[in-house]
Amino acid sequence: MQRAIISPENLRPSVETSLHNLIDYAYVVHTHPTIINAVMCANDAQQEVEERFGSEALYVEYTDPGYILFKKLQAEIRTYRKSYGSEPKIIFLQNHGIFVGANSPSEVKDIYKSVESRISEGKDLELPSGMMEAYQSELASIVSDHYASRNLVSKAFRSPLYSHFSANSDQYQKISRPFTPDIIVYCKSNYLFIEKGGKRKETGDSLKEFENTNGYFPKVLVEEEGGLIIIEESELSIRTVLEVFTDMMKISYLSEQFGGPHFMTGEQISFIDNWEVENYRRSVAKG
Repeated sequence: MQRAIISPENLRPSVETSLHNLIDYAYVVHTHPTIINAVMCANDAQQEVEERFGSEALYVEYTDPGYILFKKLQAEIRTYRKSYGSEPKIIFLQNHGIFVGANSPSEVKDIYKSVESRISEGKDLELPSGMMEAYQSELASIVSDHYASRNLVSKAFRSPLYSHFSANSDQYQKISRPFTPDIIVYCKSNYLFIEKGGKRKETGDSLKEFENTNGYFPKVLVEEEGGLIIIEESELSIRTVLEVFTDMMKISYLSEQFGGPHFMTGEQISFIDNWEVENYRRSVAKG
């Protein structure tokens, strides 16, 4: 695959290149839409797919991405082909996303519209506003001061959607772990919840303890009844983390319609956290 690169020569091919090539259609579009991942990251994911799509779709349980997922999907597609005499046009990957294959772009678009329509049928998928606005608090100032000497930037935000999860520690638990590999790549796998009324020394101790435990500073800090504080190396990185974490909150909120949130397991998280491929992707994103 490296030798097949035309341009730019300094980047790697996607680890999913071979996986895309398994699907025998002219066009293969792989995405992670919020409404679809609300199902893929829910406890009733397989049941919902089977009830809503039947033999039209292939459902694959979570598998570590890269070559391992390629081999898993290769076997699943062969089984599907033997059972139905055709290639699956819709492939759902638990805690990951969806592949849609077809022989024209217009058909791909039609399939996506159909998928989202069938997922929405009989469900209340209205969301509180996720539009983030700048927010100021004493805790945000304490965090900013704590990391200033390390040239790290922090900003606080708030939205109705975020307030739903920051109301108390029980609500926070619904966004306390990652759902997908992308969330780990950009937001890491552990976040910090700070109870309201925390003082400077207590907060400083919590931040130090987090780093000692996890080996990195918290990119995401949830202040009880306060703001969402993002800590990063640049304004650009802050916007990326904010966008990804906001999508994670939407997924968690909507997953309640499909049996509740289903996080990645500790073993699955560890694989992504320590995978050299994803560390490379982090570096490319920051560049």
